[in-house]
Amino acid sequence: MTLLVALIVAAPAHNGLLSGISFDGALVKLPTRRRIGSVTKPSCRRCWIASRIGWSSSTTAWGNAVSTWNGSAANYYLTNNQSSLNKVADTYNSSVTWDGNTYMYYLTCSPSCVFSSFGSYLNTYFTENHDPCGNFLTHDCYTDASRKSVAAHELGHVAGLAHTSSCVLMNPYTWGSGGRFTSDCGYINVPKSDDINGVNAQY
Repeated sequence: MTLLVALIVAAPAHNGLLSGISFDGALVKLPTRRRIGSVTKPSCRRCWIASRIGWSSSTTAWGNAVSTWNGSAANYYLTNNQSSLNKVADTYNSSVTWDGNTYMYYLTCSPSCVFSSFGSYLNTYFTENHDPCGNFLTHDCYTDASRKSVAAHELGHVAGLAHTSSCVLMNPYTWGSGGRFTSDCGYINVPKSDDINGVNAQY
């Protein structure tokens, strides 16, 4: 299913709009920050998702993330449809530093963007604790609550939100100093008002 999206500019006070086709959605450790500039490419407001998942904990995380967005005040709704090109799934990759990632695809963006599809992934190397956890120099062990934080963050990208450094769902870091799922930020795994405002500024 394709969706024609008009060019929209979000207010500076809101969470930034998504830029680029592929990006690290949620970072586990603290590598060099990747800057995602602000361009006018919102993605889908009402999204069909085909779930293709291996781990039961990933299924739980995506289900909880969908529920938290659908239950928020954001003008954004996700529905399951197995024939959709959009998918949420898991992957295993020990050579990267992200615990979640989202790929966005557009057919064209001149003058308006035609959204094609997305793929959002949980990296089970981290989320299933294959990477040694519990070391304050790396990250805590993943639980259903922190996996939900990663999945909900990725679905924020699907809604068109970019990273922001404050204590909101779209903070790029799960762990580490100032990470969204730490005591610094109050263990965020639901959209905060800034995340919701960012979506609603687009739709």
